[in-house]
Amino acid sequence: MHQIKWLAVFILFFIVNRGASAQSRPVQLAPAIKNEVIDSLGSALLKKYIYPDTAAKMNSYIKERLKKGAYDAVDNPDDFAQMLDADLHTIYSDLHMRIYYNMGYEKDLRTKSYAASVIKRMQFLQAAKQKNYGFQKVEILNGNIGYISIAQFYNTNQEATEIVKNAFLFLKNINALIIDVRDNPGGEPDMVQYICSYFFKERTHLNDFYDRHAKTNEYWTEPVPASTIFSTMPIYLLVNRRTGSAAEEFAYDLQNLHRVAIFGETTAGAAHWVTSNSISNGFIGNIPFRKAVNPVTHKNWEKVGVKSDVKSDDEHALDNALIYAYDHLINTSTDLTLIKSLKWFRVAVNVKQHPVKIAIGTLKTFTGNYKGRLITLKNGKLYFTDTNGYHIGLTPFTATAFMFTNNDRQIEFIRSGKGKITGFDFIYPGGKVERFNRLK
Repeated sequence: MHQIKWLAVFILFFIVNRGASAQSRPVQLAPAIKNEVIDSLGSALLKKYIYPDTAAKMNSYIKERLKKGAYDAVDNPDDFAQMLDADLHTIYSDLHMRIYYNMGYEKDLRTKSYAASVIKRMQFLQAAKQKNYGFQKVEILNGNIGYISIAQFYNTNQEATEIVKNAFLFLKNINALIIDVRDNPGGEPDMVQYICSYFFKERTHLNDFYDRHAKTNEYWTEPVPASTIFSTMPIYLLVNRRTGSAAEEFAYDLQNLHRVAIFGETTAGAAHWVTSNSISNGFIGNIPFRKAVNPVTHKNWEKVGVKSDVKSDDEHALDNALIYAYDHLINTSTDLTLIKSLKWFRVAVNVKQHPVKIAIGTLKTFTGNYKGRLITLKNGKLYFTDTNGYHIGLTPFTATAFMFTNNDRQIEFIRSGKGKITGFDFIYPGGKVERFNRLK
């Protein structure tokens, strides 16, 4: 048994190092090799690229460049790959297309090495586990607002779907949900489909993928038990210009089904499926062969991206979504206690986004001893210290009202008719007020 295990380890080691060794000995770019690479690349484009007319233009362009000697001076494979990549993008800048050099991987693609594919799959699964299958953060924000950060959409294996189930189980009692796919480069449509299934009670048509051979793959939600909870819940989605591919599909599908409000920047604009192809001599072409076709718009987000409903930069996207969530809940809830707390948290977010500036001279008038509670000024900022030594900063949100920097209490200073500060009210989230007079 131990011998079998060691044999398996040796085989894996040999394959991995074979690829590394091959990669360290690049081919010499003789003219014949350049010709072969360009012929092979052109043939792959004509056969597989999702846009046949564009493929023909790309093929003609790189062959014309070869004929004119544009590649004569290049002798490094990586540089040649970069030149070819740039030339193809001159014709059409497809964000999913990439030409690169990797001799070991190209040989595995060409020989269809089963062992190499198993290793690559194992490596991918291990990386996915280390990243918790894309679910980087799941928490409950102030106001009972759920928050999920998804870094990538991985395959829907058993472990991955358990992560998703547990995330939504943890959030089952929230009032609204914010999903963050900023910087998410994409991944697998199957995971997009699975997560979207939480947001619809009925089986719903999300998206189609259409390839060169007129084959269409349809994606529909399949209701899950938690659909009864999340299908009626307000959902807010955060995106940015680095949100790409399957993450864009996630945003585009839900936006066109009027299931989310999107906050952030316009996304990258990459709407194709891609596969790696052996081009020969160590060169690989990631060639898009399938495109998204949305059943609502009959289009996709290629080149134009997904436009947000509320434009926000990365710094303010989450805060803007929180304010919208608070406002919606304030306007629709009949729970007066909840409404009061939501208004409190809304003030806190607004203070963070739009801090009130108060002159140093005015801030000095607030300093003093209020029945043992001290207000001090340091580096242009007021601080509160209680009788137990608890010390915290104060952030102004009106000319006389300040929020604790942890948002759990407020202080409003009291002025006499002559403008002198005589005390402050200590205000708690539930509405309780304590007054402390200023000591002379």
